[in-house]
Amino acid sequence: LTPIQTSIETMRKAHARQLPDFDEIFEESTEMVLEEVERLKRIVTEFSSFARLPRPNPTELDAADVCRHTVGLYAGGAVDVRLEVEGAPPKVRADREQLTQVLVNLVKNAVESAEARHGSAGGRVDVVLSPEDRGVRIEIIDNGAGIPPEDQERIFEPYYTTKAGGTGLGLAIVHRIVSEHGGTIDVHDAEDDNTEIDIALTRAGLPMDAATTATDTALPLVDRTRS
Repeated sequence: LTPIQTSIETMRKAHARQLPDFDEIFEESTEMVLEEVERLKRIVTEFSSFARLPRPNPTELDAADVCRHTVGLYAGGAVDVRLEVEGAPPKVRADREQLTQVLVNLVKNAVESAEARHGSAGGRVDVVLSPEDRGVRIEIIDNGAGIPPEDQERIFEPYYTTKAGGTGLGLAIVHRIVSEHGGTIDVHDAEDDNTEIDIALTRAGLPMDAATTATDTALPLVDRTRS
């Protein structure tokens, strides 16, 4: 709220003094206000999502379809986003909307990291789907700036962020969704200083009673225990 207050005070002073450059001040100040309002809206939305996830609707899901949809959202952008499907991954029991939310969030972060390092050319994100003994594995690999080891241990914590204007809730939501689907998620360095996030989902997926026992009430803080 502080930038909004400062911008309004600046406009009021400029108007009271009838400064000749008021139009320029007005334009800059209102742009700042709108940006901060959008940021506040994101904070409210992400906080609501984190505290009150909707009741899951699990189905027998082809993870390849969700991966293709996510990768397709970034087609033609500055960063080359590719999908590789290895073997014949089995279907998993999952909520399509929530799994889509997980992948979109992770790919978006990977794209932003790759673009920040390489600009309009050279950035790349690979989404690799493969079968596992118990289900499927999804890897999101980017050639961005990387994640320092000390941050790798904390990125799934609520409110922890290294982004200017970030809320620190996006990855906490991702972690919660994956955990509640009986899966695991981890981050580590890959070859050539790339960053890799691994998701493992089982065929059984979401517990059978999750759809009937889950309620739209506040959920506990994220459990960071990972296997």
